[in-house]
Amino acid sequence: MQYISIDPVSKRYIYQLNINELKKISSWSEQFEWRVCLDSADYYKDNQSKYAYHKFDILLAFNYSKRIDNKVVNLFDLDNHFKLKKDWLFGYFSYDLKNEIFHGLKSKPARFSYSNLFFFEPECVITKCDDEIFMYSKTVFNESLALAYNKDYNSHPTKGHLESIESKASYIDKINKIKAHIQQGNVYELNYCQTFNYSYNQINLSSLFNDLKSIAPNPFSCYLKLGNNALISVSPERYLAKRNSKIISQPIKGTISVGKSREEYESNRNFLKNSEKEKAENVMIVDLVRNDLSKIAKKASVHVEELYGIYPFSQYFQMISTVVAELKENVLVSDIIKASFPMGSMTGAPKLRAIQLIDELETNPRELFSGAVGYFSPDGDFDFNVVIRSLQINLEKQFLSFTTGSAITILSDSNQEYEETLLKAKAIFELLNLTSI
Repeated sequence: MQYISIDPVSKRYIYQLNINELKKISSWSEQFEWRVCLDSADYYKDNQSKYAYHKFDILLAFNYSKRIDNKVVNLFDLDNHFKLKKDWLFGYFSYDLKNEIFHGLKSKPARFSYSNLFFFEPECVITKCDDEIFMYSKTVFNESLALAYNKDYNSHPTKGHLESIESKASYIDKINKIKAHIQQGNVYELNYCQTFNYSYNQINLSSLFNDLKSIAPNPFSCYLKLGNNALISVSPERYLAKRNSKIISQPIKGTISVGKSREEYESNRNFLKNSEKEKAENVMIVDLVRNDLSKIAKKASVHVEELYGIYPFSQYFQMISTVVAELKENVLVSDIIKASFPMGSMTGAPKLRAIQLIDELETNPRELFSGAVGYFSPDGDFDFNVVIRSLQINLEKQFLSFTTGSAITILSDSNQEYEETLLKAKAIFELLNLTSI
């Protein structure tokens, strides 16, 4: 570990690390109550795309220094923070932040103690980009303490009990109700989700995260531990990123299995690429995102860089579009979030009516699912995922939950939509050694 300098913006001490030191410090940081790891799983190194917009391969932040928690403040305190200082912030927007953005909405009784938003200013931040690894510390770092740490984190979760919250018959009944709303013109697309609960006897977050990444190495994976609550996600989807004055959204709509052979792989890929139904779902959300970004963008700057891009993942193909815009002068963070949250890919369109129907029809609260986890950097940039393909975990109650959904349109087949939700949960079923529900 080599001391480099003091960062002139954040005033943090900068150290250069090698990969072994990163692994040691990562293991040592498990002890802290507040910890966030954002990991691209090297996805874009294996799948080249000029629309990646990744700044880091890995970001690790740990140790409590200062937090913004809207049990006592609200979204606008993010703006106040950035007026006062320029430093790293890590945390989340939960799905229930919608209640502050759209008045009159309510939440179902919570199973986890997530705030509507939570951000903390960590004591240490580690960035990895290719072979360059740096640590930014608020104080002189005690490297001997961290690098001598040898605790083994290879234990695996014990087998527990899985419960599906909704039967297939109930799910299909809800899809038929949604299609009736579409027929009546109330919405033209709605993302409907079902939830699974799992109780366990023993669990290790680090090994769980690494095991899930090995099954599904997705570019917006994250591991979040805040007290007794934790989140592990292998998300393939970006909610929103900022690069200087450019804002980027990459909604996903369109999913199909990669198949079990090379022939199925190519056949399924071509089927998704040419599916009018999937393209119709995708373009509906693209139009919604364009409308969202137009509220905070310079005139005529919103455009679609890629439409209907087909991307391979370990177990499925996804149809991803990229929408970008140039921000207006003096736009605040709260303006950006209010204009675009919750993300249209997880609600439907029109957004408010879709959210109201989701609140009415879904059995369980989403909480962090359909929210976003990410960071703000000292230069004013940020990057947030969409929390999908994820486990929400209550460490005290030894309980976890995962939710999957699909976009419902007038062309949807109820049985196919149900099977799509199981496909999206496939990596988690494998992780928990489950073959079916």
